Amino acid sequence: VAETQLRVRHCLLANQGVTKGDIQKVMSHPQALAQCDNYIRNNGWMPEAFHDTAASGQKILEERSKEVAAIASSRAADVFGLQILEQGIEDCDNNY
Repeated sequence: VAETQLRVRHCLLANQGVTKGDIQKVMSHPQALAQCDNYIRNNGWMPEAFHDTAASGQKILEERSKEVAAIASSRAADVFGLQILEQGIEDCDNNY
């Protein structure tokens, strides 16, 4: 039996030029939303479930949204050309 532990670090992603003050809603997979629940609520944003973390980044890019951010990985930001507004937004520092 083998075990692999992988640290999960969530990032707040947005289209280029968007600031945290522009955001009204945050989209991601339900598990990522749950892992960042306090962060989302403390910022007063509305969570919206989506089927995949990276795909939520792709969706905000395609829609050119300025009011919606995504919670996904830094790799998703690189792939879709999104800006990382904040890293390590998960509520628990021990998120494996």
